[in-house]
Amino acid sequence: MTRWPHQWPPSNTVEKKQNESSKIFADFTLSRIKPEIRQSFTDVQLIELRRVLIDQVESSHHSLDIRFTFRILFQSYYFVILSGKDRRKKTLDANNSRKEKTTEKLLSIAVTGIITLGIVYSAYSLLVLLYQIKKEMGIDLIENMHIEDAIKKIIEMVI
Repeated sequence: MTRWPHQWPPSNTVEKKQNESSKIFADFTLSRIKPEIRQSFTDVQLIELRRVLIDQVESSHHSLDIRFTFRILFQSYYFVILSGKDRRKKTLDANNSRKEKTTEKLLSIAVTGIITLGIVYSAYSLLVLLYQIKKEMGIDLIENMHIEDAIKKIIEMVI
């Protein structure tokens, strides 16, 4: 079992060139793991987790990194300016691809909706036209009743 943090970090595995703030971040992050879970890790697993955390922090260094904190009344605020080489191409490409797929889906839904409304409106117009032709020719499907009368009766029944 691992004796955390008393034997941490194992001195033979930590490289001298690593930034102290990266080590502090890695140790802090690992300390936030629940003790019962942390104790289930082997020394090798903890060493590797710490190494990955340190490497991740060190790979995210920026050529310009300005950070400061200031207080206004009773609140504390921070200000950060970062600049460096853009290494986010894969992430940005994936996000752009996701946005394009979303746009295509929304466009597809809109086109389907417009076509559906067009079909419904065309069917309605055709039925109205056929009704007007039937009415002008004097054909009664139901004696002494027109569609306007049927609609009025339905409205009266509902109200």
